[in-house]
Amino acid sequence: MFKSIRVKLFAVFLGFLLLGVGSVTATLLSVRAQRADARVINLAGRQRMLTQAMTKATLGIAGDAAADYRAELSEAAHLFERTLTALRDGGSAPYGGETITLPPTTDPDIRSQLAEVVTLWGQFRQKVNAVQIAEPGDAAFLQAVAEIESLTPVMLQEMDQVVQLYEAAAERKLTRLYAIQAVFFVSALALLAWGYLLIQRTVINPVITLEAASRNIAAGDLATPIHLDPAAGAELGLLARSFDDMRQELAASQLELKRWADELETRVVHRTREMVALFEISAEITSQLNIQQILESIVDKARQLAGGEVAALCLLDPTRGGLTATSTSGPAEAFVRTAFEDTEEAELEIIRARETISQHEGCDCHFLRSRFRRSHLAVPLRAGDRVLGVLCVGHREEGCFDEEGGRLLSLLANSGAIALENARLYQQLEQEAALAERERIVAEIHDGLAQTLSFLNLRLGAVEGLIEDEEIAHVTEQLALMRRTVERTGKEVRRLMKDMQSSVHAYRTLEERLRQVTKRFVEERGMTVELNVETRRPLREPPEISEQVTRVMQEALTNVHKHAPYSPVTVTLEQRDREAMLCVQDEGPGFDTETLIEREGHFGLKVMAARAKRIDGELEVKSAPGRGTTVTLHWSITEG
Repeated sequence: MFKSIRVKLFAVFLGFLLLGVGSVTATLLSVRAQRADARVINLAGRQRMLTQAMTKATLGIAGDAAADYRAELSEAAHLFERTLTALRDGGSAPYGGETITLPPTTDPDIRSQLAEVVTLWGQFRQKVNAVQIAEPGDAAFLQAVAEIESLTPVMLQEMDQVVQLYEAAAERKLTRLYAIQAVFFVSALALLAWGYLLIQRTVINPVITLEAASRNIAAGDLATPIHLDPAAGAELGLLARSFDDMRQELAASQLELKRWADELETRVVHRTREMVALFEISAEITSQLNIQQILESIVDKARQLAGGEVAALCLLDPTRGGLTATSTSGPAEAFVRTAFEDTEEAELEIIRARETISQHEGCDCHFLRSRFRRSHLAVPLRAGDRVLGVLCVGHREEGCFDEEGGRLLSLLANSGAIALENARLYQQLEQEAALAERERIVAEIHDGLAQTLSFLNLRLGAVEGLIEDEEIAHVTEQLALMRRTVERTGKEVRRLMKDMQSSVHAYRTLEERLRQVTKRFVEERGMTVELNVETRRPLREPPEISEQVTRVMQEALTNVHKHAPYSPVTVTLEQRDREAMLCVQDEGPGFDTETLIEREGHFGLKVMAARAKRIDGELEVKSAPGRGTTVTLHWSITEG
């Protein structure tokens, strides 16, 4: 039995296993001891830092009694005493955010040195207690601080000696580990030499012969038989026979693989061409935005890709719940009607199934003539989880469409559905953009022309009063002011017309815009307005944001002029990280905000809220009768 290669190798491996287990066990035990020693050394070293921390806290109490140094001193003293007890007598001690348990110290030298530290600690602890009890400046306090300072170097020296003794003990353990590993190493070398001679005679030489045979097989020589010396043993002889059987099977498989490779290469080339064509077709369809052009392109490309004679696309009508044919491709005689009408239950079945359906002559499709649907493929147009309609192709010959054709047609239908959704979204965006522009123009008219007309109406009333009082000089001043207002209104109207023709605005800082509005209200309406800018640097917001912020300020100042014309106004532009804030505050009569919300009208507040929403901001109005009004606009800064 011992002549078997398996038994011999088992003996060698068992010997190595025993040596390995012994070496690993010794190493693990040593590593465990080293880890414990490292923790103890770290704790002993931490005692030194705690001594320094207590001294620092003592000096901190002497320098600043109001600071929280007493708590630090108490915590450090408690941790020092707990750790010292654990090092000497064993027990638990905090370490790295957890509590560990230490065994009692057995080394006599270390215990002796720890006893010295304990003695010193008793003296040090008394002084620490005196510092905590006495008031800073007392004679007892000052004496305790002085003695702590004198004891600190001695404590540090004694703790350093403890650390050195622990390190020396750890070094001795490591030396013992080296000796044990050396014994294992020598034994492993002896076992390795014996195993080498054994494996060389019974394994390596026969394997070399088999390796040469495998190289011949790898080189393509599948005709040369494999022979092995019988002295190699039954196991390798069996392996040699298995190699020879494999050689014969490889020779047969090589021929089969060559045939499969040729077939697969042909399929890959065909598949690649189809995918490239599908990609180009999908790109062409999705690049269009006209819905009718997309519909026509889908049916043309579907007929081309699937190789059909006719193609039709029917969309789901959400109002009637049926299908309506919207586009066709192929000869006109293939379709039952030239007008696009509702289809029947066949396509509705495809929508419910949500998958490709292959049908042949006799399928219930009332849109294609029967001779054009001897081969028939129908796939749903899906955009996400929604089915938009059905795309089908037909042919007058049977068996023209396979599973691959259905898959490609399904991919094309999905691309077409996405293109249709994109086109519909584009049209929706155009409509929303037009609506937003109308809202912007209404707000511009309210902020500009409407307010100016209201101002002129007030001035006309004032002029009528001056004429009745025969104050002609003041009438001239009012007319001059009204003339300037009309001229400015003309400029505003021209600017509005220019904005409607082009979206390009002067890219100025927001501060410049606000100062211009402030100056205009001060000069033209005689208001007292103070502008405060509290930003790290000038804000250069995009024109559309700057315009909305400026208009909110203008509307707020206009409301102040209407309801509290003599009240001083403070305008503040402030930046907080990535958020900006515009605040308009007056000292007018104020109003009840809840009552105002319940009432209708107040278009100015609605316009300001709409402007805030347009820049994804938030408008806040605070007011109370007799306490003035504060309008605050918050928005996110877009500049880098």
